[in-house]
Amino acid sequence: MRMFTQILLGVNFLHRNNIDHRDLKPANIIYFNEGEILKLADFGLARSISSEMTKMTIGVGTEAFLAPEAQSDRLTPVPFKSEMYSLGLILHFMLTKSLPKKEQIHSGEFIIPDMYTTDVLKIL
Repeated sequence: MRMFTQILLGVNFLHRNNIDHRDLKPANIIYFNEGEILKLADFGLARSISSEMTKMTIGVGTEAFLAPEAQSDRLTPVPFKSEMYSLGLILHFMLTKSLPKKEQIHSGEFIIPDMYTTDVLKIL
């Protein structure tokens, strides 16, 4: 969980400085010292968010890690909040080495491997 905490701290730093990464995914996390230090990378889609902004651009980022509201013009994606969805998928990927299927996401039915402790299961 220390690795995921570092990711959360990095995203928290961005959000406190009004920066929306917009492409959070495992490929944009760089590992140093055999995973002891993690850094967020690839800020090519990042943007500064002003306090007046209530919407974000639809369809920006990697589809597999985009929140549903960031993929549909029928919903209104909100800066920062859509990144919480991406963080949930990153955590799932870190724990299971796979992404949930879309139907699992919508139904909430996830298969968690038996090897995880009850502490990890409490988080999920």
